[in-house]
Amino acid sequence: MTPDHKTTAEVEFSRRHPDIFATTLVARIVDSLAEKSDEFGKINKFRADLNAQVGALGTNGDLTQLSVSVAGQLIIPDAIDLHSAVVDEVDNLLSDSGYDSFGFSNGIVDIEKITSQAPAINGTTNSNKFADSCVVTGHYIQEPFGINGTFPALALGKAIDNTLEKIISDKDISELRPDGKVHITIRYGENDFTVEDVYLSVSHEQNPTNGFRERVKEAIISNNGYSDLFRETKWYINAGGDFSHYFVQADAGVSKVKDGVIINGGVHPLGTDGVWGKCLYKVSSTLIPYMFALSRTVSELLGASYASVTGVARYGQRDATFQLEEIDSLFEYHRQSINEVLKRVPRSRDEIREVLRMPVNRETYRLFNDVSGFHNQDKPWKKSNSELLQIFKNNY
Repeated sequence: MTPDHKTTAEVEFSRRHPDIFATTLVARIVDSLAEKSDEFGKINKFRADLNAQVGALGTNGDLTQLSVSVAGQLIIPDAIDLHSAVVDEVDNLLSDSGYDSFGFSNGIVDIEKITSQAPAINGTTNSNKFADSCVVTGHYIQEPFGINGTFPALALGKAIDNTLEKIISDKDISELRPDGKVHITIRYGENDFTVEDVYLSVSHEQNPTNGFRERVKEAIISNNGYSDLFRETKWYINAGGDFSHYFVQADAGVSKVKDGVIINGGVHPLGTDGVWGKCLYKVSSTLIPYMFALSRTVSELLGASYASVTGVARYGQRDATFQLEEIDSLFEYHRQSINEVLKRVPRSRDEIREVLRMPVNRETYRLFNDVSGFHNQDKPWKKSNSELLQIFKNNY
């Protein structure tokens, strides 16, 4: 956050970019299967670690046929029809993303590569131990240098994404199509930031009318809560050329590969594991939200404009370890003291769930599988956590 330092974040359109479509699909499948397992009274037995690939079978006339393959490990009640559950979520997501024309009714869905969870891993998940290993880094950025606790370039990119989704849904610009991505570059000042440029690639029908790019720009600015930040910036819309072939016509989608980008915009490392497509018994489902909660708590405790905490969990072990990764340079001399406190915060899977108020239930699955809403302030890992703050104060 040094003055004149630039940060560029990438946002691929929520649900509509092929990779984010695939990630959202596995998140929705897990959420749906958790709900169905709960109906049988077996949500605590539900286990999942799924990934998806989305592509095209080919074109039949004007219809692009979709191919969806879901693989991984799963434990669900025998009475659940897995194939129908996956088909339903694909259909729903195509509709929600504006891709009804992509011919899934004539496509295929493959679940043959889904197997049961390994017995040794399943046994570990049934005790208060981490059932995998991972390294995770969170962050929290106070205003005026951050937005919603995260990088302003990321938050502004998501705002453009949301605005475009509404413009397309309302058919305000008929040539627009759902797929695309945006890069936002911001420059920090002494006590704020400015938007240097917006590099937007958005799909459209063939041969859009003259003035298409300017109309897209003006529609985004006039329908966006950050319009004052965007008016003085440089805009580049489809500067690389036409974007009339889109979604699986132009690219395959793979889940998990962009999870870190969704959360950090490519600005900051997330760690060694993916996020979505997993049950709440996977280590990342516990450690990722906790690192964001701890980062916010350190920032609030000290009044630091920025803090970042890293956690390490090892397979089969009860307690994770934490350390302060990065902090506002004015508070660097607190590092040793903060690391001492991090030895005294909740460290086991079950203790972490309790302090985050994230029990294994339907509500937690719903909150965690909201892919586009990771940085929404209603999430347990984004709220100010009074219990964690008190632990820090008592031990500092």
